[in-house]
Amino acid sequence: MKRETYTTRLIKAKLRNTRLGRMYRTRLRLKKGKLFPLTKTIDDLFPEVPYVKLNNTPEPLPIIGIHKDPTEYQGYGILGSYYLRYKRFLDFNCIPHKVLNLHRKDWLDQCKDIDIVITAFTSEPSRLSELMAKVGILEQLHNKVCYPSFRDLWSYEDKVRTYYLVKEYGFDHVETFITHDQAEAVDFATKAVYPLVSKIKTGSCSRGVELVHNRNQAMRIIRQNFGSGRKALWTYSLEKDYVYFQEFIQDATYDLRIFIVGDVIAGYRRRMKGKDFRASGAGFLDRALFPDEALQMAIKLKEKWDTTILAVDFVDTENSRKHKIIETSISFGLDYPEYLEQDGKRVFYQITGKGIILREGCFWVQDFIIIELIRKWYMRERGSTNESAVCLGWEFQQRY
Repeated sequence: MKRETYTTRLIKAKLRNTRLGRMYRTRLRLKKGKLFPLTKTIDDLFPEVPYVKLNNTPEPLPIIGIHKDPTEYQGYGILGSYYLRYKRFLDFNCIPHKVLNLHRKDWLDQCKDIDIVITAFTSEPSRLSELMAKVGILEQLHNKVCYPSFRDLWSYEDKVRTYYLVKEYGFDHVETFITHDQAEAVDFATKAVYPLVSKIKTGSCSRGVELVHNRNQAMRIIRQNFGSGRKALWTYSLEKDYVYFQEFIQDATYDLRIFIVGDVIAGYRRRMKGKDFRASGAGFLDRALFPDEALQMAIKLKEKWDTTILAVDFVDTENSRKHKIIETSISFGLDYPEYLEQDGKRVFYQITGKGIILREGCFWVQDFIIIELIRKWYMRERGSTNESAVCLGWEFQQRY
């Protein structure tokens, strides 16, 4: 992972709140398609995405509180704002909601009359620590339904913890060696077959992922991790006192992301860029239908994990005859409508009482996150533990 130099960080810090710095960041975000004119809405940008209408909403309806993430920057709308998509669904279905700011001193008072709390969360350690403390209070002492839940946050942006869960649930994970003992790490590096893949526990888009070619390189990583610490994703933190080595799949041609939220399933394949073994973050996406083996494995893992949304990353092995799990996550960045492709049409999988079917169309993930949260709240209100007994029907409706 390329680390910024001290000089680069100093220049950025000096320019951060200046007119020149704001102008530079705005131009960069516009170039990357991260901003849009405020004269437009999400529906104007993506007119192909239908509304999702709930058919059998419970009475009375829950009151939903949304921690509003930033929606505007320097006179432009932020494409990646989840709040815009949550509000779109809630307004269309006439579900009562209000905006929260959970960073404030009165965060608990703001949630007093709320049934479901949707937080704005990032992978930054300081914010995650704050959120875990507050969500823990809201769930355990005030009986709120939260997204993400405290249980979800425990594993969020931590590859070590998600690996432990996948193995505990009994799924086929790519061979991985994790230890917090330096002597064991040295012994492993001495006997290991190379190359290996080294990872840090918090990172996305292949940041912190390194191909380890030999013992000397592995020993350097071990000395760093058990010494002063290894460079982390966030400049004020270090990865320390553990190593994470993973088997390198020589014949892998892509990695596959399958995510499940409620009864809908979508995702994509990510292709490697040139000779780079890291597919994540390369931007070469293929939206072909999933291999049945990987699809069924993702569904079973989601059932055991019992999270609101789950993304499962696979790598193909033995020329795509088998797929192994490499990583999982309970949340990920989604700026665009989700779909797969078949015969030139947009489709997605839906889990029904008669099995898994393909449906035509695309959707916003946030619509189905809210449906899942309402379903969980409704189950709690009814005192039901049978998830199949509480089913919220929905249908697509085109724009007015």
